[in-house]
Amino acid sequence: EIGQFWFRQHDLDRALLHWMVALEMNPAFQAEGFKDLVLFMRKPLYLEALQRLLKTHHPLWWDSFFSYAATHAEDLLSLKTLYEARLSSGFEVTAIEEDALFERLMRDHQWADAYFTWLNHLSTRELNLLGNIFDGNFLLPPSNRGFGWRSHDEAAYSIFFKHHTAPKTSGEAVIYFTGAKPKNMTLLTQFLLLEPGRFRLKGEVMTEHLKAGEGLYWEFRD
Repeated sequence: EIGQFWFRQHDLDRALLHWMVALEMNPAFQAEGFKDLVLFMRKPLYLEALQRLLKTHHPLWWDSFFSYAATHAEDLLSLKTLYEARLSSGFEVTAIEEDALFERLMRDHQWADAYFTWLNHLSTRELNLLGNIFDGNFLLPPSNRGFGWRSHDEAAYSIFFKHHTAPKTSGEAVIYFTGAKPKNMTLLTQFLLLEPGRFRLKGEVMTEHLKAGEGLYWEFRD
């Protein structure tokens, strides 16, 4: 009610501050509150007020809201505006926010923006593994994020990456099959950002006691 009072007084900063507290104190209000905040994002004055709030506060519910907004907001630009406000706030942007924006950018076919959103938060070691295929030597565990390796473990098999040289410059992806029939035939995936053209993929595969008509194979999809 206090928040609504300040909205009627056109004091958006105070109104949003009270909303922030209300959402923290009463999580049951979040379902309805998040819908209203997504509507606010459509209005420039409200969006600017949200930006000012983020400069000085990191609401406890922000990760949940940003994930909700990344799915439901009609305007991608307003979502990116709030993300940029978080980046410049001095508060650390969370992996939940990064992943939510990444998935929305991919959904909207903003491939380059999605790539740089992921790239900007890589460690120095990860940056050293960039290429047409990220970490093609399987030196890091699957991150299941961005343009990194994504594993799809289930009861029928397990996957891990193994180093087999003293200086860790190469490794291998090891896959154990339990004998159960897999529900998902895709074991490892990775998004690639490539210019149009022709490419050749090379690798080595060794199997032991694997009874499968087609064996294991890599597949490019666009």
